[in-house]
Amino acid sequence: MKKRKFFFPLALAAVLMCAPMLFAACADGTDGGGGKSTAEIKWYPDLVGNMDEGHTAFSVTFTGAVENLTAADVTVGGVAALSGEAFIKSADSKVWTIPIAVSEEGHASIKISKAGIKSQTFNVTQVCPIPKTTPSGEITWTLGQVGGAAGTATTTAIKITFSGDVDSLTAAETSIGGVATIKAGALPTADAADKKNWTIPVTVTSAGEATVAVNQPGVQFITKTVAVFFKSGGDTPPVDGEFANANGFPAGYEGTPFTSTATNFPAPYPNQPEGQKIPGIVMCAYYDNGPLGVAFQDAGGNTGGALRTGNPCVDVKFSNNGDDGNNNHIVPPVIGRPYVGWTNGGEWFRLTTVVEEDGVYEVKLCYAKNGANDNLVIWFDEDKKFPLNPTRTGYYHYWNTETVIETMSLKAGKSVLTVKLETGGFNIMYFEFVLKE
Repeated sequence: MKKRKFFFPLALAAVLMCAPMLFAACADGTDGGGGKSTAEIKWYPDLVGNMDEGHTAFSVTFTGAVENLTAADVTVGGVAALSGEAFIKSADSKVWTIPIAVSEEGHASIKISKAGIKSQTFNVTQVCPIPKTTPSGEITWTLGQVGGAAGTATTTAIKITFSGDVDSLTAAETSIGGVATIKAGALPTADAADKKNWTIPVTVTSAGEATVAVNQPGVQFITKTVAVFFKSGGDTPPVDGEFANANGFPAGYEGTPFTSTATNFPAPYPNQPEGQKIPGIVMCAYYDNGPLGVAFQDAGGNTGGALRTGNPCVDVKFSNNGDDGNNNHIVPPVIGRPYVGWTNGGEWFRLTTVVEEDGVYEVKLCYAKNGANDNLVIWFDEDKKFPLNPTRTGYYHYWNTETVIETMSLKAGKSVLTVKLETGGFNIMYFEFVLKE
């Protein structure tokens, strides 16, 4: 069976008592000299679950505090392998969680070899696939964004949707990390309508990333990461060139899609007043109408002169045979389509979209990239952040179309795609969203 890897910072698995005693200690007799013998090694939380995913971890308990443990100190064998994700230690440094990937049902082993710790090898006699309740959707902030000025403690919540009912969920079964902590004295609560949707009150003090994980028997929950955004203060959007990731998305942003009756170039046309449709091609040149600092950030007027005029304005030009009709493309562009060009680091723009169907999407980018280190980042709404560093094409008019996001889970409805240029060096024509499942 194909080995699966972790996709998030932690890996948690569900519990199924499908075998009696699964652990046989095989001490190799070595003592590192420190007297901290290994007390117990087991699956985290108990047994490995869901062999289709292969996500689990070893939980290692020591008799004394172990302040540092690295991959060099751990050997994993059998059907298991280290996943490459970070090890996590408990507050008292006695319990370490070691994320692994499991390739198939069978035997697994783990050996700890570190100075000051009695070296021992432990064998797990059986790896069992188990039933699970999975998160069926993305994890989102209930408030859409975190309000208030950065550095000020702000109370919000993270909402989790499961594929089946979860009858109870306690603070002890919920792990929140990064820039967020569980709000003191608050408890996770289920929606009144069903027990699939749970809200976890949290407190945050700065922009960054927060993690959420659930450790409960019968729940296969891989740790997920959500982005935390702060406004620059009140409801005033940033207008000084600072992007929303630093100072927060404008509260309640509702984009005004660009529309035009122009049809003298290859489709798709800017005639979608509700927003550009997904699945399909989302043209960057059709960025939202709106003032500087709200719908876009750009210095100067439209150098390319296509579709819109004004100052400030995003630079847009139509691809043409003179500039783009060469033989140096990786994937040639459609000649005559508009693109965003003359890009500089720190510029950004927003695109209102309408997702027509829930599902998992592949995202492709049509672009030209001059420098090897040129990169950009996109946000879908305010909690899905994707840094992008596509293949260098070598020049502003050498084009390519490639998959930049393998999977993105989207729900039907109106959403906002925000594109920020971390550096200049790009011409960007469109994103294509392809429904996978």
